[in-house]
Amino acid sequence: MKKLFLISLVCAILYGCEGMYEYEYRIVNQTNQTLQFVAPHYQEATMTLYTGKSALVSIVDGGMCPKDFVPEDRYAQNEMLLSGQTFEIFADDAPISGNFKLRKYWNYSAKKRLGIYTLILTPELLAELTEE
Repeated sequence: MKKLFLISLVCAILYGCEGMYEYEYRIVNQTNQTLQFVAPHYQEATMTLYTGKSALVSIVDGGMCPKDFVPEDRYAQNEMLLSGQTFEIFADDAPISGNFKLRKYWNYSAKKRLGIYTLILTPELLAELTEE
């Protein structure tokens, strides 16, 4: 009886084990231009984004969570993502508007313990951001 109780206890602890969740921020270049991502707070401060390529630009810890937790979108459409981080995107050596950080331009998806924000830069979005 004592062994059965211990086995049940161990199973309950392992099944209910908590872990960390996080958010990733990615940029995808679907333009016909080579883009530069410049972030002074990273060791590799400049990344080149060639046409058709993507880059992971930031990972933010969300905190502790249950095993099967799926994080929700944490921004309203008019909020800036990564507001505490400084970075810019350049197209043809000209910076695009900082408004690219607005949530409305980013797609959101999630799976267990991971929320993913993706900015897909298309020629149309790049033109819109360059005009601002």
